[in-house]
Amino acid sequence: MKGASVPAVVGMPSPLFLWRFKAILFLLWGLCCCKIGWDSVMRMSADLRDLFLYEVFLYYNPLFLVALMIWLWGVNLWVFAQSSVNYVKVFDLAQTHLSHREIWRCATWLTLIVPTSMTAYLYLYSHGEVSLAASQPVLLYAILLIVLLSPFDMFYLSSRFYFLRTMLRIVLPLQAITFPDFFLADIFTSMSKIWNVQFAAWSIVRWRQLLGLKLIQFVVATL
Repeated sequence: MKGASVPAVVGMPSPLFLWRFKAILFLLWGLCCCKIGWDSVMRMSADLRDLFLYEVFLYYNPLFLVALMIWLWGVNLWVFAQSSVNYVKVFDLAQTHLSHREIWRCATWLTLIVPTSMTAYLYLYSHGEVSLAASQPVLLYAILLIVLLSPFDMFYLSSRFYFLRTMLRIVLPLQAITFPDFFLADIFTSMSKIWNVQFAAWSIVRWRQLLGLKLIQFVVATL
């Protein structure tokens, strides 16, 4: 009809523009974390700094390794998809499996959360808030565990439960073992040595704090 108003079409930003915008925000966030972390570490004495950084490494390195593993698994799925490999059938995945984009999204969130918690830990400890700083790693691990076990339909509920059922079959192999069970157990076995070394190093650091540096150096030298 003549005279009828035609609604204006609102142009959506292109995917390339959104990707560049997210990349800029990610870089700005990384620079902020690095600046705050560096200033916090420089506030400490040289003797305390080495021990403190080693503790930070022990607390957060396992989650950095998990984030890197998730990133690389997304790369694997992307290569499989580009090569027309039917990895769903090869790995016996559920029909609701995550694509490489969704896995990268999970890895991105984990990559954002872990350094943010680590930066808060550095900042609070260097400013004298020792109790609040000590709660940061515990809070981070607790939040990740709650998200993993959450029964609510969010954060890929079907995939999380599929992962938990696979882990249950690994811990309690009371039924037939499938390829996902074997594959996930093999990944855990490969990472177990790193986690064991970190637990031993964390124990040495704690004994070092309780008994003194000289005694620990003597014990380590006699091993």
